[in-house]
Amino acid sequence: MKKHFWWMSVALWLPLQAAAQDGRFHSPVDIPFLMSGSFGEPRPNHFHCGIDVKTQGVVGKRVLSVCDGYVSRLTVGYDGFGNAVYVTHPNGLVSVYCHLNEFVPALKEVVRRCQSMLS
Repeated sequence: MKKHFWWMSVALWLPLQAAAQDGRFHSPVDIPFLMSGSFGEPRPNHFHCGIDVKTQGVVGKRVLSVCDGYVSRLTVGYDGFGNAVYVTHPNGLVSVYCHLNEFVPALKEVVRRCQSMLS
């Protein structure tokens, strides 16, 4: 299992490194970038599939897209990812911003409209 995980990590890491080299990617926060969880980190029943960024212990810090793109998906939940925004970038990569306390007003309105259609 460890050997397969290593190859999977390299296979995922190389395209991301190449994409980051073009200089268009930046931090998703406008405070010092510190991680509280890393990609591939072993968890009790799975490997962590993202990175967790510290927000100086404050709820409601601004989260930025790491590169230009468009919002391609929104999810709302009380567990797992919680509130999440998916951004599709011109190079085909998708970045996901999870565990959000709330959405910006424009996205909040989209969620509200979609939820009211389901009621």
